[in-house]
Amino acid sequence: MKARFLFLLALCLSACSPTQPEKAADASVTAASFSAVASSVSASTATTTALPAAFLGKWDAPPKPCSTPYRSDMQLDITATELAFFESGGNIKSVKIIGPRDVTAEVAMSGEGETWEKSLHMTLSDDGKTLTLDNGKMGTRVRCPAER
Repeated sequence: MKARFLFLLALCLSACSPTQPEKAADASVTAASFSAVASSVSASTATTTALPAAFLGKWDAPPKPCSTPYRSDMQLDITATELAFFESGGNIKSVKIIGPRDVTAEVAMSGEGETWEKSLHMTLSDDGKTLTLDNGKMGTRVRCPAER
């Protein structure tokens, strides 16, 4: 009788505890989910050699942007493949497109007799009229009206 009781007790307890194969299945589902998320994140960014059209143009800084006939010392001219600041400029080597208004450009810069590499993060406002450089560390610029 005692052996029978112990057998039934063991049988009941084993039915209540999770088995190892279930844990293994859970782990593989978790790993598969993580892999899918990682793939979708890396697929959401693209790399190119030219800036998107939304970033191109003449940009200047407040308080009176684009108001003088001469080049201001805060003016930034952007083409698809080049940046031109007041006393420096650079050729764009690659552009990581993070979103429609969010890019990071790798630029080979030169100015005042020196050369350097610059990674420049640029974001546009929702209306496309304000450009923020390096999360504000290099300031913001407003889009100048197109010249006629």
